[in-house]
Amino acid sequence: MKTKIKSLKINKIFLTIIYSIIFAIGLTLFLKSANLISLGITGVSQIIFYFFENSGINISLGFILLALNLPGIILAYTKIGFRFATYSLISILTVSIATDFIPVIVLTDDIILNCVMGGLVMGYALGGLLRIGSSSGGLDIYGILLFQEYGIEWNKVNNLINILLIILSAFVFTTEIALYTIFSYFIRHVTTEAVYTNNRKLTVWIVGKDVSKVSTFINTKFGRGTSLFKEVEGGYSREEKQVLMTVLSEFQYKELVTMIHKIEDNVFITASKTDELEGNFAFKKESKWMVSY
Repeated sequence: MKTKIKSLKINKIFLTIIYSIIFAIGLTLFLKSANLISLGITGVSQIIFYFFENSGINISLGFILLALNLPGIILAYTKIGFRFATYSLISILTVSIATDFIPVIVLTDDIILNCVMGGLVMGYALGGLLRIGSSSGGLDIYGILLFQEYGIEWNKVNNLINILLIILSAFVFTTEIALYTIFSYFIRHVTTEAVYTNNRKLTVWIVGKDVSKVSTFINTKFGRGTSLFKEVEGGYSREEKQVLMTVLSEFQYKELVTMIHKIEDNVFITASKTDELEGNFAFKKESKWMVSY
């Protein structure tokens, strides 16, 4: 356990807490204060909180958020890994506590401004979490597990869940609230993409005795093509090697570095910034796990 704890990075923990507080600020000061809802687990939590509040049951939104996220944390620990689960837990705990402690202050009565500012602030926080390679928890965990275990495209499942939440919010609240929810989510998604620097690509080279498993991992998890160079001689060892070349986003590269030695031992990996790309390179799969909360 001590070794696992030492594998956690202090700067990543600190930034995870900061970005999670910023997310809670956006949720509380803009969405919650204007009676707007989010999507994902946060949206589900808000709807449950609304029912409890109207039933006279005093349960905080932060507690509901934490309760709904805990099963995902347990799954993440058993199926994905200690570090991923720990960063997710830190983020979820921070958001849950901050949501209950930040006072609901009405900064503006303009619902459009609340939609825009809520989307900008929450999108900035989520993009920051992705940028540092941390985990924002929420539905991300289930998305990664579904793709790893069954190869299911999480983006499609997430869209279905969000559509159902929008329809439910129209019945629970009003059609107007549901439409503002779509608008706010769009702002949040665009901001997340911008902060996350989704378009920043790296050309990655991996050298090892057998890199076929690494190639399969990149193909199936990231949806990226790879080029394999076989029967390459190591300059120092004079042993036969294989070389893999691919292009990944920064976030994908960080995840690959985290996982690569679990896939194949004794590999060497290097990456360099890629400014220009031509040919068959699909960008649409980049947002597969941009779900969060």
